[in-house]
Amino acid sequence: MAFADLGLQALRRAVASFGAFVWALAWAAARRLPEPVKRPLRALLVRGQQQMRRLPSISLPGVLVGFPWFRALILLIFGLPLLALLQLAFRADVDVLEALEGASLWRLAGNSLLLTLLAVVGAALLGGLAAMVIGLFQFPGRRVLGGLMLLPMAVPAYVNAFVYTDLLEYAGPLQKGLRWAFGWQSKSDYWFFEVRSLPMASLMLALVLYPYVYLITLVAIQRMGQSLIDAGRMLDHNAWRRFFRLVLPPLMPAVAAGSAIVAMESLADFGTVDFFAVPVLTTGMYDLWINRGNLAAASQLSLGLLAFVALMVLVKQSLHVKGASLDASRGGAMRRKPLQGTGRWLAYSFLLVTWVLAFALPIGRLVWLSVKAARWGLEPSLLSALAASFWLGLVASLAVGLIALAFIVTKRLRANSALATLDSFATLGYAIPGVVVGLGVLLVLTSIDKLLSHWFLAWFDWRPRLWLTGTSFALILAYSLRFFASAYNSLAEASRRIGPNVEWAARSLGRSSSAIVWQLHLPLLAGGLLTGGLLVFVDTVKELPATLLLRPLNMNTLATHVYQFASDGLLEESAAGACLIVVVGLAPVLLLVRALR
Repeated sequence: MAFADLGLQALRRAVASFGAFVWALAWAAARRLPEPVKRPLRALLVRGQQQMRRLPSISLPGVLVGFPWFRALILLIFGLPLLALLQLAFRADVDVLEALEGASLWRLAGNSLLLTLLAVVGAALLGGLAAMVIGLFQFPGRRVLGGLMLLPMAVPAYVNAFVYTDLLEYAGPLQKGLRWAFGWQSKSDYWFFEVRSLPMASLMLALVLYPYVYLITLVAIQRMGQSLIDAGRMLDHNAWRRFFRLVLPPLMPAVAAGSAIVAMESLADFGTVDFFAVPVLTTGMYDLWINRGNLAAASQLSLGLLAFVALMVLVKQSLHVKGASLDASRGGAMRRKPLQGTGRWLAYSFLLVTWVLAFALPIGRLVWLSVKAARWGLEPSLLSALAASFWLGLVASLAVGLIALAFIVTKRLRANSALATLDSFATLGYAIPGVVVGLGVLLVLTSIDKLLSHWFLAWFDWRPRLWLTGTSFALILAYSLRFFASAYNSLAEASRRIGPNVEWAARSLGRSSSAIVWQLHLPLLAGGLLTGGLLVFVDTVKELPATLLLRPLNMNTLATHVYQFASDGLLEESAAGACLIVVVGLAPVLLLVRALR
């Protein structure tokens, strides 16, 4: 028997065993119900048992295609945390205004909006200008610099925050050098800007998020046609008028779409603003939950944050549609204009300074501190955090990848517009902040643990420990909800490259649904599945707020390891872990650089 058949048979039996366990629990529960309710419920359970006995003879793809509840079940699991937040927020007796003073609430909201606005402006300027320089002009080293501009995507914003604080604070090398050069003795002898401040937090976010604007704008430039420039020349427009009237307007939706992603990431940020002690909505939720123990007020505050995020999602979707309609110009690929003299050196200066500030300087500092501390591979806590990150990332990427593969495969086998609508809801988790996801998952798993404890106490006079809350399962669930879109979008892109009539051709040759999945879909979608799993793995390693809130006791990942040491001012001890996070994050960025070439 083939290995694939053995695997499918084992999976069938596992599904059947799990179904039998669920059926046994339901049967035991039905025995405690009143007789009018017990009779029809028992008949339904008997029918379900008969169906389960037939399950090993049914192909798994047939089960998934034949029962639309598979998607509904996944959507329910993904939607339960948000539903729990809504339920707690609307049923709570306390109000967020009672837990927070009115001025504090407005301060949190105002700081979040100001932080987002500054980060968006900075990322739009850096990313938009870099994309226009790379996409519109030709000069030596253009392709190399174009790839370097994407590298800051691998660096979490909180890592940059740790490094720049170490460089710029009073005891850092910059201010030490200034005091030595000018003979200053104390801080009162000179003025230096406040490092841990809202403008600096927005700058840290802009430096690592501008690649989103850069990438989307660069793709839009590559899709533009030469006919726009030719039409401007026919109208006797000079170079500046052609740029501002013909080139820039079609690119603005792309810049705005990238800026919307920057806004969502800025609203969801926790590590940077918490390290800089900037009170925003995410830190306010964390304070209400962890420090004050007020889950109800935290859930109410999360609704305001979700409203901002939902607005950004709508803006991004509308701009994406508008940008797609504007990218339909014809006339061949746009010919880049050669840069000479001062213009070339200005382009080099801008691109290199941006890359050095966003990537080279912080990474160089981290490598220097790691070598100085001599902690590479010698610290047991670092090895434990690395193992935990690897294990959690591997399990999360496998789970999310298999679910996304099932979604894509069943949508191809059973064409239905409703499935596409359901999938769009399942992929919205990327826009939900990690603090909100962590709070929602905690509410759901705590309720399930309490229910199981009540049942076991009633049936067996035994109260079990918490099975779900404070375990790795909680982290896997949060990661799956948060990063499902990464795996799904990668597989969806790979699926678009497969012709729409491939399944019909296979069926005309007598292939079953199971054979189509194993012999056709899996080989063709393997690349997308690998890419999506890699993206989920990297996002899992970098995720901080959900991991801080849901991790088991005495368990650290690379992100929490780095955060704890850096928060205590021990940047040398955290430098090696931060370098490992960046190294892991470079993998998908390098794949993206290769794809752009």
